[in-house]
Amino acid sequence: MTYAFVDTNLLLHFKVFEGINWTKLLNDKEVVLVICPTVLDEIDKHKDSAKGKIRNRAKSIYKILSDYLDGRKFNGINLIFCDQGIIDPSTSTYSYGREDEYIIAAAKAFSCEGRKVIVSFDIGMKFRAKQADLDFKMPDDTPTNRLSQEPTEEEKRIKELEREILQYKNRRSNPILTFRNGETVIEIPQYLSPDFSQLIQKYKEDLIVDNPPYKYVRPALLHSISDAQVRSLICPYSDEEIEEYNGNITAYIDELVKLRYVKLNALVIDKHVTEIKFSIVNNGTEPTGKMGVEIVYPEGIIIVDENSFYDIDITPPNKPKLQTKQDKKLSQLAEQALAIHSYDYVNHRFYENDNKIYESHWHPDTSTVKSSFIELPSLNHNFEISLKIPDRIFVFAREKGDFVIKWAISDESNIEPIVGELILKVK
Repeated sequence: MTYAFVDTNLLLHFKVFEGINWTKLLNDKEVVLVICPTVLDEIDKHKDSAKGKIRNRAKSIYKILSDYLDGRKFNGINLIFCDQGIIDPSTSTYSYGREDEYIIAAAKAFSCEGRKVIVSFDIGMKFRAKQADLDFKMPDDTPTNRLSQEPTEEEKRIKELEREILQYKNRRSNPILTFRNGETVIEIPQYLSPDFSQLIQKYKEDLIVDNPPYKYVRPALLHSISDAQVRSLICPYSDEEIEEYNGNITAYIDELVKLRYVKLNALVIDKHVTEIKFSIVNNGTEPTGKMGVEIVYPEGIIIVDENSFYDIDITPPNKPKLQTKQDKKLSQLAEQALAIHSYDYVNHRFYENDNKIYESHWHPDTSTVKSSFIELPSLNHNFEISLKIPDRIFVFAREKGDFVIKWAISDESNIEPIVGELILKVK
């Protein structure tokens, strides 16, 4: 027969009466479980002072042990109670007063004909049993033997309440800056200067064909008439007037070519200027106070506002006319007579109407914006607002790379400013 002295931890964490196969564990068909007074005291203490699952388990074990005292059995298990063991401080090799020592002492003092085994899930108890020359067994830590580790509903509720209390104690605002899409990294296109040379060359060649220089050629059939008479009939212009006209035609074509290049380039630039929009989101658990948001834009990339989108004069030059001196004077007098003037009521003067042609295009030559500062009211937690920057912000990139936007938010509810970074990835 084997007498198994059961440790407290086994009763609290293992299925002692409904799960453990004692015959197999101790390799004996006749097994008696022995409970010493120290184990009873510990169970009694846990049922009154512990919390949650341990307290409930201690109460159920205490009821089972109480029923054994009244002669009842569970699953055919034999269980008895032994007397308290006495520890002699002069001979004890362990620290005086420990519960494990009293279980060891009770086992050694127990008188029986059979094998005595200490059964526990405590490595320290195994050491003490060997020191006392007692057998030791530890049951397998399997779902069959061990009680469920799943917390009770009461324990779950307590944990939930603890989390809520901790969250309440640590409530604070946490405003952060993101791009409008909620990301901290966005991609923008790189501007590559296009090659308009062939297109411009073809355009210039067409202009030369459509606007040829004037050249006087004396007809061969009029050889009997003097040169002065022929010129008066078919070419009333002097050599100086022809030379001036031809020079103006060349300048006129050059001006048209330059204007075409400006317009083509502006149209391409328009497609590579990207507006940057921001949002503020409060990821904290507390509303913010009044906020000041500072955004510092990176170097190496062109940052402009909407004032860099302005009208460009694309008025074509007046086409030169081949005229005599007298024709020029008459034309000037006609222009003066037909000129329309308007009255400027602000400056109290007449001004000539502007018949020029304008188109609106971007002119991002250099950065005009280094930073932005915006004041904001309080923002509730878990809320997001779009950041409205005066004149708006636009980016124009000539070089590839990652460009860092640094930001800082001064929030009245936080002692230190909250800082962060956003990335402009030029690809």
